[in-house]
Amino acid sequence: MLGFDALLFSTPWILSTLALLPGLWWLLRITPPKPKQIIFPALLLMKGIKSTEDTPHKTPWWLLLLRIAIAFLIILAAAGPSLHQGKPQESTKGTLVLIVDTGWAAASHWSKRIELANELIDRAERNGNPVVLFSSAAPQGASSFNPASAAEARSKLAALAPFPFAPVRSKIINALLDANSLIENMRVHWLSDGIDYGQDDELDKALSALIARGIEVTVHQPSTGWFPLVLIPPQPKEGELTVTVLSTGPASGPRTGAIRSFTADGRQIEDTPFLMSAGAKQVDVNIRLPLRLRNKIARFEIVGGQTAAGVVLLDDRNRRKPVGMVEFPDQAGLSLLAPLYYAEKAIRPVTEIRRNSRIEELATPANDIIFLTDTGRLTDIQQEDLSRWIDSGGMLIRFAGSRMAAGTDQLIPVRLRQGGRSLGGALSWDTPQKLAAFDRDSPFAGLDAPDEVTVSRQVLAEPSLDLADKTWARLSDGTPLVTAKRNGRGWIILFHTTANTEWTNLPLSGLFVEMMHRLIALAPGIESNPGALAEPTPRLPQTLSPVRTLNGFGRLGKPPATAEPIILKDLKLTLPGPNHPPGYYGPERGGYAFNLLNADSFIKVLEKPDGAKLTGYGFGTTLDVSGFILLAALILFLADGLARLPLSNQLSAPKRGKTVAVIFAVAAASAFITGNPGWAQGASTPDDFAIMATRETRLAYVKTGNPEIDEISRLGLRSLSEALTRRTSFEPGDPIAVSISKDELAFFPFLYWPVVSALPDPGPETISRINSFMKSGGTILFDTRDAQLAIPALPEIRNTPNREALRALLSRLDIPPMEHVPAEHVLGKSFYLMSKFPGRWQNGPLWTETNGTKRISGILVGSNDYAAAWARDDRGTWLFPVTPGGEIQREQALRAGVNIVLYALTGNYKADQVHVPAILKRLGR
Repeated sequence: MLGFDALLFSTPWILSTLALLPGLWWLLRITPPKPKQIIFPALLLMKGIKSTEDTPHKTPWWLLLLRIAIAFLIILAAAGPSLHQGKPQESTKGTLVLIVDTGWAAASHWSKRIELANELIDRAERNGNPVVLFSSAAPQGASSFNPASAAEARSKLAALAPFPFAPVRSKIINALLDANSLIENMRVHWLSDGIDYGQDDELDKALSALIARGIEVTVHQPSTGWFPLVLIPPQPKEGELTVTVLSTGPASGPRTGAIRSFTADGRQIEDTPFLMSAGAKQVDVNIRLPLRLRNKIARFEIVGGQTAAGVVLLDDRNRRKPVGMVEFPDQAGLSLLAPLYYAEKAIRPVTEIRRNSRIEELATPANDIIFLTDTGRLTDIQQEDLSRWIDSGGMLIRFAGSRMAAGTDQLIPVRLRQGGRSLGGALSWDTPQKLAAFDRDSPFAGLDAPDEVTVSRQVLAEPSLDLADKTWARLSDGTPLVTAKRNGRGWIILFHTTANTEWTNLPLSGLFVEMMHRLIALAPGIESNPGALAEPTPRLPQTLSPVRTLNGFGRLGKPPATAEPIILKDLKLTLPGPNHPPGYYGPERGGYAFNLLNADSFIKVLEKPDGAKLTGYGFGTTLDVSGFILLAALILFLADGLARLPLSNQLSAPKRGKTVAVIFAVAAASAFITGNPGWAQGASTPDDFAIMATRETRLAYVKTGNPEIDEISRLGLRSLSEALTRRTSFEPGDPIAVSISKDELAFFPFLYWPVVSALPDPGPETISRINSFMKSGGTILFDTRDAQLAIPALPEIRNTPNREALRALLSRLDIPPMEHVPAEHVLGKSFYLMSKFPGRWQNGPLWTETNGTKRISGILVGSNDYAAAWARDDRGTWLFPVTPGGEIQREQALRAGVNIVLYALTGNYKADQVHVPAILKRLGR
């Protein structure tokens, strides 16, 4: 049963005018007297006229009450009344405790969450209850239980926004349990994001304790479609860049989407589609791009994701740089003893390796780095080629050995002593040396040097004034182990020991892998511009300050005031939070990416506390009743007119009867129109349908019985109609949904038919209607909408359910043979010059009648989901991503729609334009 609390007003201040009703009552009490009939004689002009003044008659009480009711209803309708139904039954007394999840997952459908919170606060305000508002992820936390007015709570709610990290719900526990004075008079509403972050056991216990005390606890759980898809950063893997898409919600049906890649300056590179099968929790998406283009990717995001977890930031650690390894013939096939075996294993996951024995073939812009093992003296030509390559930005990494100990060339960072230094053994100078701690200015700063790593032999550097500046790593006795020198834009780096285990066990350690990765990230890359300036010598700070961070909706911007630096060595162990939001940390150029999620992130669906009431975010239905109230006022107004007729002598009896009939007819029509909205909005009879369809030219779509697909078709054709109005001289009306078996099709030049697998079996009459439509000049575009199943990431599926349904239908239609739209077909030039006809997808070809250039083709068959590419909502937002071409492909899809519609309208006249030059020539023009 509905109570008065179910009736709300959008402008309640108008109700204050009800105070004027008593005055209106007083004014309406007096009514003019009835007109007096007087015989108008020619001579006795003034005879019989009384000179006394008559007292006006009073309005009958029932008529007065009727008019007051009319005024009351008009004021009530002007206040914007709406009836709310389906609200949860709960107590309306006590303090409202509103817990709003504001972590990263709450960014999905954030406006709907705030809408529900505002409605709860509005109810508390109408009942005169205070409100306590908690944000589960606010950096300051909730330390005290401070009830506030509804207006203050509404102001705080307006300032809330999702944060780019997980909420810490346990901070609310003490505030709830310590509220002893109000604990028995409280209602708790938890607007949860539906995700358990592995830290919510204490909150469950606290809420269970409240429930045990008789406190009413309601948990609002989002629907399945509200749970966002998130991205796990790519892990180093040989030959591939793989991003994992993870579902955060319960198991559901198949989900499709796209991962969009961007460069550092915000330019879009590509959309990579993915399909998560029914019941799956994750899918791996391989990014297939040329290496140079792939290395430009700085950010991935799920199209339409709108959460911080749907964004992955990349840095130099994720870029696969091309590396050339000089492998001489005498070193081939040595396996574990090969000089560069361990270096190759260390860098293979993050690089693309090319081997060659010819240095001049590796010293090209195709490689950013070259590894060169023990080589004493390079030829002059080799040195010249390498010098030119290094000046352009190449990095040459050399390792010492017995040949280098005997003498070397000029491509080394420091002068070397001839002969080597042997440590340990019968003829050694000393015991094997350990590594010293790395200097803070070294690219290896922050790495730990294990005690078990030792060096038994090395080549020594000649002392010089700049030796310390060129040294990146030392042994414990201070002798250089790694030296480097800037040469143009590039680097020359020398390890004073071997790359295998002949002189040291460094290649067997994890430190060697980390050192290699640091050097790979340091490589500047080949610059084609010979005048480009060299970057300064790298100085990796030990403390990484925030440069740009993500907000709760996944957008990069300035760091918040709470953001603090991260220690470089603790970067992998740091968890995102108020002090460390995800983003870029470190130097302005070449910073470190700090992402919200990783492969070890804990995500599962939240379980409601025992005894709590579980509900969704739908808070009932809202029905605007102002129209019905105005209708009641109109009916009463007509009744007032009827009531006044007996009191007036202005109308004769026959005219009075006609007036009564007209009034009743108007009232009946008004009631019928109001009670049947379909009469005003659409057609209820075939004649009305014909009038509506022929009043202006419209595009039409076939009703499939699936409300979601039908709505996409409507929105898609509406958007296409708007594009046609803007771009061409054709101005179609709003699209119409047609029943293929009942409605007349001849009114429409173009019919869009989205094919579904559950296609009802059309009868002979329906088949005849379709054949007649196509033969009489109409065009049907059949769209199976399943071209995404032919994407390279998935095996091609030829016989999808939609295609099987279409094949069964076409087998019963009278259609000629079909072919892919040829290059010379009019479809490609009816308005725009096009060779392909993409939609939401672009893999599927468009089919038409064979030899269709001779007449209008009555049938077109595609699978690119055209309506989804065209569809956008009332705010102008595109509803579905288009892949893989992004917004460029969407524009092509709109152009394809324009061409198809104009082809259906104008036929093949464009095909005759090829004769225009010859005709003009014959006319002498």
